[in-house]
Amino acid sequence: MATARPQLTFAAPLEAIDEAGKWFWAFLKTELTPYPGRAWVVGRITIAATIVMIIVMTFRIPSGFLAAIFTLFITRENPTATFRSGVRVIIAFFAGSLYTLAGVAILVDDPLTHFLWVIIGLFIAFYLIQIVPDYGTAVAFGFMVAGAIPLWDENLLNINDRVENTLWLAFTTPLGIAVATVVEYIFRRVHPTTDLTDGIEQRLEAVESVLRHIGGNLPLDGEVERKISLYANVGTSRLRRLLMRSQYSAYFVAQMNAAVALLGRLVDSAASLRVYLLNQTEPVPDSDRERCLRLADVIAELRADLLARKLPRPVDFRSTNKTSALPFIPMMERTAALIPQSFTG
Repeated sequence: MATARPQLTFAAPLEAIDEAGKWFWAFLKTELTPYPGRAWVVGRITIAATIVMIIVMTFRIPSGFLAAIFTLFITRENPTATFRSGVRVIIAFFAGSLYTLAGVAILVDDPLTHFLWVIIGLFIAFYLIQIVPDYGTAVAFGFMVAGAIPLWDENLLNINDRVENTLWLAFTTPLGIAVATVVEYIFRRVHPTTDLTDGIEQRLEAVESVLRHIGGNLPLDGEVERKISLYANVGTSRLRRLLMRSQYSAYFVAQMNAAVALLGRLVDSAASLRVYLLNQTEPVPDSDRERCLRLADVIAELRADLLARKLPRPVDFRSTNKTSALPFIPMMERTAALIPQSFTG
């Protein structure tokens, strides 16, 4: 009688590890996929930081690393926002330098008062980071204070040298801000759209592509699936953050927040529609394909109005109450119709 062959007990763990590896690789690809405008942002930051460091190394500017660091911290929604953010950072640095010089003039001679000056300075820096909405402005004061502490702990230098190094510390940041602002203005001449409009336009384009493929009875290719899945996973938090940091009026920010929320719902519905069609074997009815094409045309009009910086035109879907074999189409029609209405409230 033949004996049974022993089973390999380690096959299941190896399969689980393989599945976990595939999931982790897919997760990394999703998380690291560039969002619209990321290449432009990275290019602007890299060029600005490189120019700053060339200037610092050429002229041997003390504490020049801070100039390169603050090319990363200022906002880049538009050139005006960059300029205002840079001015606020410079003001915060000069406030930090005044606090430093005033504090050391009064408290630096005695070890106990010197210690209290360090503690109070760090407390104020962290407190400002906690309460000031603009992180770049808040952290500027802290960088100035934290950079001055080791300068005034250096006993081998005389007072004049330490004051000079403190002033150099305050001077380097305006250099970095000036270079970053000039780079922003040059890049905006080449690429005039903002990160906010890029994000909205790309999401609308992804939804439109899904609908046109369905309406044309075409299979969803890999690029369309990748984009709609990416934006469904990413959500709209970055768009909301750009709005909160923008220089628009509070009323317009509220309107745009409503439109962005509807846009996120539209993207989620398109992603759910894609998943639904993957599990369907029956063809899409002609009436639903026509509705998909009509909805795609409406989204294309919304996109065109956005790029032209015009208020979206009102949308009237007379078929929203009709039944559909595609469960998400009526909801997407109602959502698209609400986007122009968010700007009329």
